[in-house]
Amino acid sequence: MCAEARLIGELECSLETLQDRFNTWQTPVEGQREILRAVHRALLVDQRADQAAKVMTALLGTYTEKDAATARDDAMECVRTAVVDPKSFSFDHLERLSAVKALKTSDPLMFTALELFISGTLKDYQQFVTKNPKFVTEHLKVDETILLKKIRLLTLMSLAEEKNEISLDELAKQLDIHTDETLEEFVIDAIQVNAISGKINEMARTLVVSSYQHRRFGSEQWILLEKRLKVLIANLKQTHNNVHEVNQKIDTL
Repeated sequence: MCAEARLIGELECSLETLQDRFNTWQTPVEGQREILRAVHRALLVDQRADQAAKVMTALLGTYTEKDAATARDDAMECVRTAVVDPKSFSFDHLERLSAVKALKTSDPLMFTALELFISGTLKDYQQFVTKNPKFVTEHLKVDETILLKKIRLLTLMSLAEEKNEISLDELAKQLDIHTDETLEEFVIDAIQVNAISGKINEMARTLVVSSYQHRRFGSEQWILLEKRLKVLIANLKQTHNNVHEVNQKIDTL
């Protein structure tokens, strides 16, 4: 009803709330799937693609290896929603879902598209579109300019993972952007959507990257995060000790 009245924003439909309702109502699995599909459709109509993608991921989480083969339509929609969402840059978690794994057999083209956005580059995307010219409009159902921007952002993130200082000439070549003004605008957009953080050094003609989003988040990234958290905790302890020493000196005055 909220979806039809365009009032989905008035309905609390976070995954935590939905799961709480399912537990309270003892909703059977198929009933949960129907509700999640309805919420997903409503969120898309309300232009909340990022939340809709999370709902579809939760929906696929209700499938196991036993019934993953029956989830083809849901898996395809989950991949499609995630890929076209302008705020999503990491998709490797989808690859671990049984229902998505089954696409490798039931819809290899959609699975290939997912792998492309997990680890591919602009060059890989261009080759894919050349071989499958109708895939973007007929299967992903999105304007190709949106995906071009998305894959360029992902390519930039991959470059940032390799080195924190990238020459503008190399960047222009990898992103297939041929004017400095357009390239600078693209970098600004990338920073605004938090794909990377950094700044352009006009004199050296380089992009200096201070941080970036990871396209994959596996054991290597968890280890790196742990190291950074340990450094942060150590710095906070040192700051606390310094403040304590200053307070003691003040008390003795």
